[in-house]
Amino acid sequence: MLHILSFGALKMKQRLQAYAVVLGCLLMGSPPAVAEVYIVNGGVQDLIDTLEEANTIGGGHIIRLSGQNFVFSGSDRLPAITSFITLEGPATFTEADPGDSVERLFLIEPDAYLELDGLQFSNFNLGREGVSEPLIENHGELLIDVSQFVDINGSRNTNPLHGVRRGRDFLVNHGELSIRSSAFIHVGLGNSRGGLLRNFGEASLDHVYTIQDRLSESAPLANEGQMTLRNVTMAGSEVVLPADRPLSNRNGTVLIANSIFDQFKDGWCDEVTSLGSNMVVNGVCEFAAPGDLVNIPSGLLPPTDVSPGNPHSPFKPIPVRSLSASSAAIDSADPDHCRWGDILGNYSALDGDGDGLAICDRGAIELKPRILSEGGLTGFYYDDKADGHYVYILDNVHNTLVTWNTVDRNGNQAWVYGVGQISGRQSLTARAYINFGGFLTDDGPVDIEEATEWGTLQVEMDSCYKGRVFFDSDLPEFGSGSFEITRLAYSRQIGCAD
Repeated sequence: MLHILSFGALKMKQRLQAYAVVLGCLLMGSPPAVAEVYIVNGGVQDLIDTLEEANTIGGGHIIRLSGQNFVFSGSDRLPAITSFITLEGPATFTEADPGDSVERLFLIEPDAYLELDGLQFSNFNLGREGVSEPLIENHGELLIDVSQFVDINGSRNTNPLHGVRRGRDFLVNHGELSIRSSAFIHVGLGNSRGGLLRNFGEASLDHVYTIQDRLSESAPLANEGQMTLRNVTMAGSEVVLPADRPLSNRNGTVLIANSIFDQFKDGWCDEVTSLGSNMVVNGVCEFAAPGDLVNIPSGLLPPTDVSPGNPHSPFKPIPVRSLSASSAAIDSADPDHCRWGDILGNYSALDGDGDGLAICDRGAIELKPRILSEGGLTGFYYDDKADGHYVYILDNVHNTLVTWNTVDRNGNQAWVYGVGQISGRQSLTARAYINFGGFLTDDGPVDIEEATEWGTLQVEMDSCYKGRVFFDSDLPEFGSGSFEITRLAYSRQIGCAD
């Protein structure tokens, strides 16, 4: 039985050669060159043996990994890829001991092809002394599809006074590289030469999501070839001081479209060419292509752990910074550059703003709208971790009132209120105020000063019954943070349906 292999990004000449081999085998009555192999209840040595056999036989091979967890020790070394191979998950690759890290995972030789499909790699160490090989090095063609790379860290010390060079690159490309619908969480970034990717060939990143624990002075992407970014999100995992730059470009070409860059300083935009519909949050950037938005909030929410893939996937959850429904990134990307699905399995554009038109979002993750019935947010909510802590929301056709019964960090009771407008039937951002001074008499309150600007209240509903409140006050006694709310009561006349 002939199993057809999708060669993805292979050059047309290579595809024709591969299909010619298959056709010749069929005419000659010999076994097909494209074969499927299953590794069940196996280990790293089984994977090594299978790759060596695939290289020896040549042709195309799909190696199905069947949910396995491959744990690598420092002595494990996968053979270089010299044929056409697809590793298909779900499966996980981890390192047994970060102090005894593997020297190399994948080396793709010229005229070879490797596809990593539906895999998660985690806890590999890039900082081992005396190891200089990249964890992944491509000289042929490499496709990374619907995969995650988590906690692959290291540092590079290039100061000659310290003698030994520490750390190595995560991914170096000298050939053709395509990364799509994949996430990189806390990967590299201790490397001043490009902690995530160093590109000397041709690289395209589509719907690629990256966040970091901290953003250093290094650039995650370093380019000396040709690089195209479409629907990429690059940001920190928390609200931190701006880092240096998301990428560096030396004598190469970088094209970007539909992408979000949050928490980076300015000074890098002149190194790249915008194809439009990008969002740059910090600093002054002179992007002026159609749809570009500069120096406005991205609307990225704090990270929430989400399990990628299907419910039976062995992957561990990854911290996802999804978009607020009030973000300007919603339904505003250029559809001509939206080529692949996002990392959460949304393979087509969603109607995030509820206007009846499904247009893809900027960045790597589509907002999945919560369909709340008209007026469904109206109600009384409480914080189940703090009895007596309440939020009230009243939504009408003109605007929405939110009030918050709280205390400041000194224990003083406060009543904060604001008015905004609902976006996408699930998100509210309101400029909030607070009253100071005055006292209560038999005739009501007197001598209350004018309302003082307090800061911003943001409500994000996950359903009709649960949500989160994010607060960011101009007053130091309140500061910023977030808490969960649960519906306590709502008007009988107002429906609520998810």
